[in-house]
Amino acid sequence: AGEGRLALRLYSTVSLALVGDGALAASLARLAASDVAEVAAAAAEGLTRIHGKGVTDAFVAGIADPALPAKARKALLQAASRRGMSAAAGAAAGALADPELRLEAQKALLRLAGKGDLPALRAALAKASEPGTRGALERLIARLEKE
Repeated sequence: AGEGRLALRLYSTVSLALVGDGALAASLARLAASDVAEVAAAAAEGLTRIHGKGVTDAFVAGIADPALPAKARKALLQAASRRGMSAAAGAAAGALADPELRLEAQKALLRLAGKGDLPALRAALAKASEPGTRGALERLIARLEKE
């Protein structure tokens, strides 16, 4: 019975990604935070594949939403990075303030940030107190200013 329920959860998770749009991104992110490894992996893959109206806006809103569990926000940051979703760079810069998200946000910014994100990156640098984050932001800002 347990395997049947797991299979149903996996099927449902994959189906959400294939037929869903931005309205389902937060649900997939919550599933990606599941303690059941198979469900979390399927949902994370779903976040990479979901398409349709409002997906980018939903990712940005989810990354910035402190009411969403940190594991779900991490999944959104990872998926945004895999998708090359540069519109999420501002939200990733904001996520640097959260110690649970800091590393994933830094990784996402390395892939997603562009010159247009310099104001958000400078604002994040002004707020950053952790030396590693400050250093990473300083290097990223310097690199973007040279482009």
